[in-house]
This record gives sequence, C-alpha cells and structure tokens, in this order.
Amino acid sequence: MSKKTCKLCGKVHSENVGSHVFTESLIRLNFNPSGKRNDKEAIFEISTKKIGVDYLGRSVLPEEKEEILNSIQAKEAADDSWSNPYIDNDLVCRSCEKRFGHIESYFISNVFNKLLKSNTAYTFKNNEEQQVSTLFFLINIWRASKSQFPNFSFSHSFKETLGSLLNEILSSENNVSQTILNYSQHSHKLDSFSFKPYFLQMDESDDPTTNTIVADNLVNPHIFLFSRFLIISTEDLTNMISFPEYLPISNQRFLTDLEVNQNSIDIISNEERKNLNLTFALRAWQESVDKAHETLRLMLSQKFNYTTTTTDHAQLQQCIESKIVNGTFISHDVLSNCAAVVAKSILDRLSLN
Repeated sequence: MSKKTCKLCGKVHSENVGSHVFTESLIRLNFNPSGKRNDKEAIFEISTKKIGVDYLGRSVLPEEKEEILNSIQAKEAADDSWSNPYIDNDLVCRSCEKRFGHIESYFISNVFNKLLKSNTAYTFKNNEEQQVSTLFFLINIWRASKSQFPNFSFSHSFKETLGSLLNEILSSENNVSQTILNYSQHSHKLDSFSFKPYFLQMDESDDPTTNTIVADNLVNPHIFLFSRFLIISTEDLTNMISFPEYLPISNQRFLTDLEVNQNSIDIISNEERKNLNLTFALRAWQESVDKAHETLRLMLSQKFNYTTTTTDHAQLQQCIESKIVNGTFISHDVLSNCAAVVAKSILDRLSLN
C-alpha cells in the first residue's frame, strides 16, 4: 500500500482511513431521513476530469459503456467512478480521525441534539460547550478546505495556520478535558478565525434530505451549507465587499453576531432555509446540465475526434427535459444516462455513414 502523509499531524502512514470531509452523523441526514447508516446508500458526483466515465449511468448496458469508451477497461473504469465525494482517503491518519471524533461526539450529544429537539436558538450552558462547538465547526471548515471540496477553499496560509492550531489543541488521548485545557492556551490565536454558525429550522413534516451540502467561496465571506447548519466565515473582516444577496443574513447582522453573539447558535427560519436551498439547488442544477453538455462534447472530441453540433446538444437537452416531463427524479445518474444515450446514438449514426 502506498505511503501517505497525514495533513494534520504530518505522520507518514499507509492506512486507508476513509475520512469523511464533514461529520458523518450530520451529513447522513442529507441522504437518509432516519439518519441511520445505510450500506446501500450511494452518492454520485459529476466531473469532467474523467472524460466520459462519470457520465455512464447504471441503466446503460455494460457493452454500451465499453463501446462508448472504446476501451477494454471500460467496466473497471466505470465501477471506480462511483465514489463518495464526501470521503477523502488521503486526508488524515487514523489517530487524527479519532482526535476529531471526541469533539464531534461531544457536540452531537450536548449541543446538536438539543438544537434538534428545541428547533430554536441555543445558548451555550458553559464555556466548555462553546469551546467544543468552536472546535467542531473549525474541524469541518479545515477538512472541507483541505480536501478541496468544490467551491470551498481558503488561502494556503489560512489552512496551514488552522491545521497547525487544531493539531496542537486536539488531545492525542481523545480526552475532552485535555482538549479544553489546550484550547485555553491557544484561545487568543483562534480569535483570528472569524466565522458564525446558524441552525436551520425545519418543520416536523419537512424532509431533511432536501437540505444540501454546498459551498460558495466566490464571495467574501465564504458560505458553507451542510446538513442543518449555515456557516459564514471570512479571512478578512475589512474586505467583505461581496456579501451575497441570497443570504438571509445581512452584512451588519453578521458583524454584530461575531461581536456579541458568540455564546449562542442563532436561527435561520424554515422559510429562509427553503429559499437558501432552492437558490443553491438551481445553481447546482444549471452547473450539472452544463457539465453534461461539456462532457458529451469532450468525450466525443477526444475519443472519437468528433465535434458535437448544436443538434447534438439539442438532443441531449431534449432527453433531460423529457425525463422532467415524465416525472423522473433528476439526479446526476439520470443526467449521466442522458449523456451516454446521446453519445451512443451519435456513434451509431456515424457508423452507418
């Protein structure tokens, strides 16, 4: 097994840890309403990095996949493409994964479960809750940024400084009391990391899988939405010139919350939550459709030296729209099937000429 370097402690190891980019027990709610583990759960991502592979949906016959890819390795390549984008095998060693765990467990038990039960703003009962919560969110911010989660990346100096601090603070014995003691010795350094978490309200009838996991670092502050939390963070409080209009939080409220509301987790109303998720869903939908067209173009041009036409892309768009009209749940898998089917029809047409 190849050697890896833990991105937190720097230890060289050969462990295949499978670290979750985000706290697993939270993001599990996004894919399974009960929040329970599901061995049959599958998550897909679309990428143009593996031209033609990620778009081969499971309803396309294996022989058609091989024909489209024009490779005897089509099956192995396609099987490898179905990976979980929320797992990073190269992030940390097993020891550091456990160091995250005692903070995550404490936060879930002592803070998150209370938020779920009350569905309203939560004021920390003591300094320990506040400090553990701070570490919990910083751990998720660091992991997402260090894993290069799409559209979520801080500067190199920010990631290295935060990672170094977490490495010094998190107890190697996975002991909360020791971690809190370490925290007190470095609290002045943590003040430079400006962020504020907000809890997303939901009605009992709402489906938790309608919440999204998404990030937007094209603006300052950075926006980070995962599970039941919206996290707003910035590296530069003096230069927040592009505070996004879609946020239910104003620039002034964010600054006020940073200054006077650090002892609580405030609320985003259910209506605001729905609008926020809809905004990101529409953006993600358009990006996914654009990637479907781009992958179709690159797959055929690079593998078959064929330049797609306006008619070809109209055919792809028609396939996608027909799925919507028929009431099909539109997922990345459905888009992949459409692209593969259109590519197959183009190749069939070319073979007849």
